[in-house]
Amino acid sequence: MNKPTTILLTITIALLILLTVPTLAGADGGAAAQASAQSGTVNVPGSFAWVRSGPGTQYATVGRLGHGASITILEAVPGQAVYRGQPLWYRIGDGRYVYAGLVRTSGSASTPTPTPSPPPQANPGKWIEVILSQHKLIAWEGDHAVLTTIVAIGKPSTPTVRGTFRIYAKYRYKSMSGPGYYQARVPHAMFFYGGYSIHGTYWHKKFGQSVSHGCVNVNLEDAARLYDWAPIGTKVVVHY
Repeated sequence: MNKPTTILLTITIALLILLTVPTLAGADGGAAAQASAQSGTVNVPGSFAWVRSGPGTQYATVGRLGHGASITILEAVPGQAVYRGQPLWYRIGDGRYVYAGLVRTSGSASTPTPTPSPPPQANPGKWIEVILSQHKLIAWEGDHAVLTTIVAIGKPSTPTVRGTFRIYAKYRYKSMSGPGYYQARVPHAMFFYGGYSIHGTYWHKKFGQSVSHGCVNVNLEDAARLYDWAPIGTKVVVHY
């Protein structure tokens, strides 16, 4: 092989290497992204699920998934244990997270599935349990129930928030308003998360039903007892 031929062959090989290596790297990166994107999908069995900017209710709401929505899971991440000690959240986009307890998974076998968790355990001192599936509120001192009452909870379009919270404000009377409603001097209101509260209810007697705008509606007598019994800081556990 003469010298010009050798030089030409060397240049050709070098060009092939330079052209091929970036292509292979891009192919590997694309395959990894595709594998991540195909880790599974989630769908919303309930009325809706909030999408937040991070894995916890302390993060801003950035969207909402309607009933039956199907969204690709990019990864499963630990976050706030909103419901029954379950800390799993799904990242479904850049800065977009949905709580695993609000969706169902489908897709490949590699899709992360929430593990069942036990019912709330007894807490020392005073705490309040709201069992949404039974429309029931129980006031506890340790493992001793001091008050049990049937309550009204949020309707499907405005569900009562679930999770573990603490009472952060109390008002003997508090006017409340929202889209399409105004209620003056709501008695014995105890706020435990944002605008969600446990309060007395004088405008209906539909206890045992899902009719509220998200608050826990209690009959007037039991609401007064709870108000006097529970100090600010009392734990509130809301679960299904």
